[in-house]
Formats: sequence, C-alpha cells, structure tokens
Amino acid sequence: MGQFRILIKILLKRKFFILSYILIVGITSMWIIQSEVSYENNVTNKSTEPNVERSLYVSNISVKNTDNTEETLFLGQKACEKLVEMKTPEIISFFTWVRYNRFFKNGVTYTLPYRATDHRYWEAMKFTFIQGKPYSQEDVEKARPVIVISNSLSEQSFGKGNCALGKRITLEGKDYIVCGVVKDVPTSSAYAFGEYWIPYTVWAGMPLSSNPLLGIYLVQIVAKSPQDFDIIHKEYNSYIQQLDKEYKSHCVITKTSFGTKDYLLHSSSKTNERCTLSLSDCLKHYLETFWFILIPSLALMCINFARTSERGSEVGVRMALGANKNMIRLQFIKENAIIILIGMLLGSLVGYVCIYQWPNQYLNGLDAYKYVALELPYTLTILSHLILTFIVFICASTVIPIYKIKKQMIVSLLKGEEL
Repeated sequence: MGQFRILIKILLKRKFFILSYILIVGITSMWIIQSEVSYENNVTNKSTEPNVERSLYVSNISVKNTDNTEETLFLGQKACEKLVEMKTPEIISFFTWVRYNRFFKNGVTYTLPYRATDHRYWEAMKFTFIQGKPYSQEDVEKARPVIVISNSLSEQSFGKGNCALGKRITLEGKDYIVCGVVKDVPTSSAYAFGEYWIPYTVWAGMPLSSNPLLGIYLVQIVAKSPQDFDIIHKEYNSYIQQLDKEYKSHCVITKTSFGTKDYLLHSSSKTNERCTLSLSDCLKHYLETFWFILIPSLALMCINFARTSERGSEVGVRMALGANKNMIRLQFIKENAIIILIGMLLGSLVGYVCIYQWPNQYLNGLDAYKYVALELPYTLTILSHLILTFIVFICASTVIPIYKIKKQMIVSLLKGEEL
C-alpha cells in the first residue's frame, strides 16, 4: 500500500503528461467499446434469445429461375415448412424479419414493428410475459386472430395498469384478440424485437416473389448442443437437396445463408460448406483492433519518451540508495499500468454511456425504427479486446524506459544526464 501511495505521488508531479496519457487511452478504449458492442449486439442478447449459442439460422436463399433470372431473398413459407421436418434439432422455428405497420393518428405518423411467427417461436425465444401467454400450436393451425403485444403498446392502447387480455385491437384493418402482453423487447435483439407478434397463418403480407421458395421468413434451428452443428448441417443440406428436386420445375437452388448469428453477420467468406466462424475470421477481427491501437500506441511512446527523459536524477538517486535496475523497471511498469487502467475504465464508461444515449449512432446493422429498450452486452470477447489493448499499450509505454535504464550508469544519472 505504501508503494502504491508513492506511485500516485510520482504520477501527480507530472499532471500534463498524465492527463495526455489518460486522454489517449480513454479515447481508444471508448472506440473499442463502441465498435465491439456494435459488433456483438445482434449476437449476445440472451435475455430474449437464450438459445443463441446453440442456434443455427437460415437467413436467405438464392435461386436461378427457369428463365435464367437469379433472385436472393428470405425464405418462403413452403421452404420453412419443409425445414421444420428436420429430426436432429431440439427446436425449429420460423418467423418474419421485422415488418412495419405505419399509420396516421391525430395528424401524427406512427410506426409499429411486428413479426408473424409460428408457435415454436416462443420456445426458441424467452419473452417475459406480464399478462397471459403466447398463442398455441392450435391457434396457429386454426388461424385464430390472436396477438401478443408489448407492454408499451398495451399501455398506449388500453391505458397504464389495465388488463389487456381478451380485448380487441385493430391493426392494419384487422381485428385481433390479445392473448398475451410481454415486457418490452430490446431492439438490439435483432430476431426478437417488435411491438406485436401474430400467427403467420393470419398474416396477410404480400409475397415478395412469385417463386414459392422465396419470401420474408427466417428459420432458427436450435441444437441440443453446439456439438450437433455438423450433424445438423449435413441434415440441412439433404433437406435443401429435397427442396431442389421438388421445385426443379420452378428453379435451381444455388446457395443458402446458413449458420450461427456471428457467422452470418461477420464471416468474410460464406459458403455452403461452413456454418460457423473460421479461425481466420476471428484473427482478422483481432487484427483490426490491433492495427487501430498501433497509432495511439506510438503517441504513448512519444509522451513516455518525454516523461522519462527528465527523470534521470530521480532514477540515479533511487539506484544510489540501493534500488537495482529490475526494481526501477518494475516501477515504470506499475506507473504505466495504473495510468492505462484509469484511462481504460474512464473510456469504457464513456463508451457505454454514449451508446446508451445515442444508440442509433453506434449500433449499426439494426433494422429498428426506435429503441424501446436496450441491452449493452459485456462479453468475454469485448473483455479480450480490452486486454489486447492493455497489453499493447503497456508494451509501448515501457519499452523506452526499460531500454534506457539498461544503458545508463548511476554516476552519469547523478550528474544530471537525461535518462
């Protein structure tokens, strides 16, 4: 504890250098946090998507039609209903990409995001029900006009604190009966957020293509364990081949986007042979961080050069009193570690505050009209990027002092020579 107080006193003697140091480290850490939260936000929202780590998704399909035209879209209902027949997965669900219901009311334009889903959607996701329950398999099969709404939509439609169950709500000219009210879903949860959810069998959405394999649906395939991914991948390919044969009079399936969320969002090369991120994908991401922090690392080296050059007499006195070169080196390492940690903590805090206040500026890749609620993940991946930053910074900060200490003699330092 005594050594720590001494270190703090030494640091406070050179306030300009220390503040410059902290500013550079803080800005860099803020960028790391913002870029990593943006990178991870669609993958790690486990409050509503608890099965994400053992899930594979089918996001789109590419076909070549008989007239040689090519199309790439989300999956159509026919393709989804075929894939839910797969045997190996624990759960297979399909649901629309977020849709928008835009309408005028009292001279104001309102936009409500929604989804049409099957009944398994509620098993794959984890919504917190405030009232009622999700619609059932029977509701979907019999195309009952039931609806699950968010708490914010319930309060807007029926008043705060009032029960919405069994009440009618009219959306896009169609009447629905409310069967459940859920806690507002974070819009950073790309496959879950919405203001209301309805059975796909009652949805009157217009088809995007005349091809029966193409549409607006995503498929989530939940494995019992990530170890089953390879088996599921082979089974999935066999079902795609069956679809290809069944619809060969319409088209030829050329490619599908199938894999984990991070693979679909961040893989540099998507192929039918892979469904998870490769080692090169992961290394590339860390290299992007590494190259970015090289510039502030050079700035830290320059500041540290100026900061240590004027400390020759101080180091000489310490060595004359019995401190060896290893002790001096360790002191410089401790000093820089404290400064870097303070800068990283402040930068990380500011980074999260900025994302919370202005999410649309930082959370790219979301098809969200507004942020009803927000999750700010702090994952091992984010931590590992911060650790990488700390290691690079500590190396850049200490290489010059350690090299100089090795070359200097006590006598020359006591005479006033620069370190």
